[in-house]
Amino acid sequence: MIIERRDVQMSLRVMKGKNVIIQDNVTFLCEDDSQGKDVSIGDNTIIRSGAIIYEGASIGNNVHIGHGCIIRSGVRIGDNTVLSHHVVVERNTCIGKWVRISALTHITGGVIVEDSVFIGAGVITVNDKRMVWKHRTLSPELAPPIFRIGARIGSGTVILPGVCVGEFAVVGSGSVVTNDVAPRACVWGNPAIYRYSVSGELLIPNGSYSPDAGGIGNEM
Repeated sequence: MIIERRDVQMSLRVMKGKNVIIQDNVTFLCEDDSQGKDVSIGDNTIIRSGAIIYEGASIGNNVHIGHGCIIRSGVRIGDNTVLSHHVVVERNTCIGKWVRISALTHITGGVIVEDSVFIGAGVITVNDKRMVWKHRTLSPELAPPIFRIGARIGSGTVILPGVCVGEFAVVGSGSVVTNDVAPRACVWGNPAIYRYSVSGELLIPNGSYSPDAGGIGNEM
């Protein structure tokens, strides 16, 4: 598939795997500063109507992209991941395997989301420490958040710049996370503070990663 954009005299190739379903009204676009990089879509992936996908995006196998999602240039999405409806993923974000991102969530540019992470609905991530744009003397200071393997983020949470949510940590819904969250810690509140250590079923991740088995097990 080739998408032509005449105003920049650029063509955008969409490289599809086997059994890919792209519903009506899905749009493939070049950025204003286009480099004309191909879009890659893996096998058995479904992209629902209304989604907008920009050049250079790489989408893995068995991925589900919901209605109205926006995936900007340079985004990478791993196998078996689900983006629910109206999720926005900004430039150069890297999303791992077996990730679930729920509706109306905004993933800012440059974020790292490792395997088996769950992110609830309406989560906001922030990467700009200074909140300046086209300032005469100041430049933005960007520090994207990081979500380590198996982290779980409750709906309505705000993750501030530079925050790292550790492996298998849990953040309660409606929290404002201003500092790093230690591995296997449960935090909540505004600002979010440590409550207790995560154990039991909350250490059973999405997909196939097992922390206590030392790595990848059988796929679920």
